[in-house]
Amino acid sequence: MATQTHICREPGFAGLLDQFSAADCNALDAQRLVVDMGDLLGEWIARSGERVDALCPILRAGLPLAVGISRHLSGLDVSPIHAKRLPGRDRVAIERIGKIRSGSTLLLTETIAATGKTLTTVADLVHSEWRDVRLLVAVAYASPKAIAAVEECGLVAGMWIGQVAHGVDEHGYLFPATNGDAGDKLYMDMF
Repeated sequence: MATQTHICREPGFAGLLDQFSAADCNALDAQRLVVDMGDLLGEWIARSGERVDALCPILRAGLPLAVGISRHLSGLDVSPIHAKRLPGRDRVAIERIGKIRSGSTLLLTETIAATGKTLTTVADLVHSEWRDVRLLVAVAYASPKAIAAVEECGLVAGMWIGQVAHGVDEHGYLFPATNGDAGDKLYMDMF
């Protein structure tokens, strides 16, 4: 399956990402900013006419993006996916997954995608368990490497990207940098 990739041209998106990426951005401001980025992405997805049955935020960082997106897509199920990075940047484990209805269209949400490993692992797991679901992805900030990985996995029908990074450094972090892990930035020591 060929993935249709859409890059956001929404006015104001870059400014929200710049504020989120600031070294002095606190957790509450970071959450508000990601909800606002999701709001812009949700409006854009709704305008496209894309049918979505369930939001699947990839926890932790995908949750505030899903909140913003949900403002524009009504009647959705919410099926969180708890994915966890294991030691070593290329290993991901899925700890829990919410209820998924057969035949539905799922929108996976993730705030940051550096390598694409989390998104492709989640897509693979969901597709292996529910072969008849249709997968879509919304990401606030993604590297070209992550975008290519999702496109090459062949499991995602459509992808909406808020802003594309210049690349990924040797440690797997995006540049321009977001000044920290997105989940840590959003939640600090909350969980």
